[in-house]
Amino acid sequence: YDAWADTYDGGNPLIAREQEVLESVLATSNAGRALDAACGTGRVAELLNRHGHQVVGVDQSTAMLDRARDRLPTAEFKIGTLENLPVDADSFDLVVSALAMTHAVDLGRAMTALARAARPGGRVVVTEVHPFNATLGAHPNFSLGGGTVGSIQNTEYTISDYIHAFEQAGLSIVDLHEPSFRHSEATAMSSALAADLGAAAAEAFGAALIGFPMALIWDLRKK
Repeated sequence: YDAWADTYDGGNPLIAREQEVLESVLATSNAGRALDAACGTGRVAELLNRHGHQVVGVDQSTAMLDRARDRLPTAEFKIGTLENLPVDADSFDLVVSALAMTHAVDLGRAMTALARAARPGGRVVVTEVHPFNATLGAHPNFSLGGGTVGSIQNTEYTISDYIHAFEQAGLSIVDLHEPSFRHSEATAMSSALAADLGAAAAEAFGAALIGFPMALIWDLRKK
């Protein structure tokens, strides 16, 4: 993650589409104390701040946190993992974890940690790459410079894995959004692969993506 920090905020059709839906979900929350778990470079922390929340961000990467602090100096950022969040129990009105749970070592422990941080009746929002994408081999790649590419493996958690983890953590499902690839995202993805696949294959790949589910946005409540 430290190696990815320099390029994480580059253009990414998945993040753009996920954030569009996430913003509409978060717009229905009243301002309060919010936790951005696995905050990375502070993308969601910045969004929460714009909605009037007092923000705390946690991430395991010092390089990611350096960029988050530059991005949002008014927020509090801490080192920690999804499974062991360094925050008080029952202390947040809203807990968000965006596009990180697929990298959790233990999904059940991570979800329990999110629930622990939320106050009783508090809201927990979890977004993730759709498991269909991980099953088909979609894993994040990033440039390390000099033509070298890094990759982080997605864990292929199923929708039932998430539901079981929510139940174990004491979280109830309020809503689930499954945004799909539109023409614009599919075109962006296929264009990025044209040099490797060839124009015809990349165009076919892009056409196949349209309508394919790309992300999960879970809207949850702590029981």
